[in-house]
Amino acid sequence: MTMEERLAMFRQPLLPHEIEWKIAANSKPDKNGITKSTIVPYIDNRAVMNRLDAAFGAMGWKSEFHQLSGGFLCTIFIRIDGEWVGKSDGASSTDIEPIKGGISDAMKRAAHQWGIGRELYSYPTVQIAWEGQPKRWVPNPVLNRLAGMTTAINEGRFSESYVALLEDGSGYR
Repeated sequence: MTMEERLAMFRQPLLPHEIEWKIAANSKPDKNGITKSTIVPYIDNRAVMNRLDAAFGAMGWKSEFHQLSGGFLCTIFIRIDGEWVGKSDGASSTDIEPIKGGISDAMKRAAHQWGIGRELYSYPTVQIAWEGQPKRWVPNPVLNRLAGMTTAINEGRFSESYVALLEDGSGYR
């Protein structure tokens, strides 16, 4: 496999099982008691490593981390024509597990520099409407619906810029 083929391989759009979703923000309840949560997609760090392993083998890439004031810098190096070529990005320490979370976030951001998961930045805005208090996690019916959306995006069959879902995964307006 050529280097261009390897690079193209790990830059392929993420598959539904490689994407995680988290709640980024919650609105205040409206007059009907409905709260809306904006959720965002992200790539799990293990998916980054799996992509790199599949394209370059375990010995064909490496990562280095440097602690900065308040965060971490990660450089992902790929062996290209016998030389280590790196791309870097950083992230702040996280509130929960500051070191592990900061390192993981920095690596995911460095992976975006290489093109892994970069398409997530162009995903539609997704909101979940809850009656009463929102949950702290994205419910399985919503995750199932989003997996279908991801497949449709990857196949060029999805062009919406906003997706509104109920807790049971059905749509709302």
